[in-house]
Amino acid sequence: MKIFTRSLAAMALAAAVAACSTHPLVPSSALRASPSPAVPAVAASAHPVTGVDVYARTAYPLAVVTADGRRVMRYIARLHAGGAGLVWNLCDPGRRSDVVKACSGTLAVAGVEELTREAQADGLAVQYRPIIRLGAPSGWTAPHGTWEGFIKPASQQAWFGSLYRAERPYLRAAQRLGVSQFVVGTELHGINSSPWWPWFLAKVRGIYHGSVAVAQHQSNYLGGHLIRGASPGVDLYPDLGLRDDATQAQVTAAFESKLARVPASVLHATSLDEVGFASVHGAYDAPQLWSAPGPADYLMQKRYFTAVCETVAHYGMAGLWFYEADLTENPAQPWAFPAAFEGRAGARAIAACAGILHD
Repeated sequence: MKIFTRSLAAMALAAAVAACSTHPLVPSSALRASPSPAVPAVAASAHPVTGVDVYARTAYPLAVVTADGRRVMRYIARLHAGGAGLVWNLCDPGRRSDVVKACSGTLAVAGVEELTREAQADGLAVQYRPIIRLGAPSGWTAPHGTWEGFIKPASQQAWFGSLYRAERPYLRAAQRLGVSQFVVGTELHGINSSPWWPWFLAKVRGIYHGSVAVAQHQSNYLGGHLIRGASPGVDLYPDLGLRDDATQAQVTAAFESKLARVPASVLHATSLDEVGFASVHGAYDAPQLWSAPGPADYLMQKRYFTAVCETVAHYGMAGLWFYEADLTENPAQPWAFPAAFEGRAGARAIAACAGILHD
């Protein structure tokens, strides 16, 4: 998960993260994993979705959610995207804590409900994907240390019970409002093999009857370590090993190759829940390094986004979600940030994606 505040206040943070030469939230050692053919089969979806993630970074007042939500949903609809992925924060005090809860950085249920209604008013399918931040919100400006993949609770049973209680009001909202999918966990690398997943998923399904998914970190997904009983998803930031001037055909072929060993039955059921791109020199080798120095090259972003879309079409995958449109950003005046796509070449690739998927 890429957590960056795209504002002037975040530029100092970006420089600090760049100095570490690593993904904002994930240790670099976790980003290079070899795919394995030993992936369990999951039922396929026949309706690919092109969506845009909308990230609500904190507990915005409802009036802000309404005004900015209406603006961003209309923008997504103009991109011909079919869905809005609502992303917000839940909180965990620390890596060994048994507690997941709402905190001062959590968008309230009423806010998520309002965003859902705004999205649906524009004809967009809605996905819910709460993420978990470690530590107090005041420390979230150091995103690498707050990654949810570090979570290894002292009691997994207590932790999953707490996660269920934290998500329960949002699950109820999702069921009431007809939300298409609820991604109940994202990049939970440290507890991917927990025996408590079946219990947790059964509790979730007692409330929400739509599609229940887990978005894997790519090392788990490509290694075949999926959560049985949940639709598969993945946050995918592959190293393509290409020069900046690679052609569209080369970028597409490289992206497709990263999924070539995953069984077709799994690919058909998989959504790429988070796809983003740094748009700077060397980004085809490290699309996750959002704060890498240098001028932005948004034609690289366009080729990358087109390659992702062509890959989803090639493998008949369930869909993809482009990361991200910040809830409070005005798409007509996008922030100066290399991973932003609003008003840039990447937005044109997103707008063209629905046509690629339905050819």
